[in-house]
Amino acid sequence: ILIGGGDSKAVDNNGWPLPTLVYLAREKRPGYAHNFKAGAMNALVSNPRPSSI
Repeated sequence: ILIGGGDSKAVDNNGWPLPTLVYLAREKRPGYAHNFKAGAMNALVSNPRPSSI
């Protein structure tokens, strides 16, 4: 687990404090495919009909 310990007084444009970022790496085991790209997941969950404005 890697916790981003940047500036603890950092705020967004509205003055709200920014959340702590946490990165959790998945365990990589032999025999399991672990090198898929996020684009493949995005294609699975994309909306087939884009919303019009």
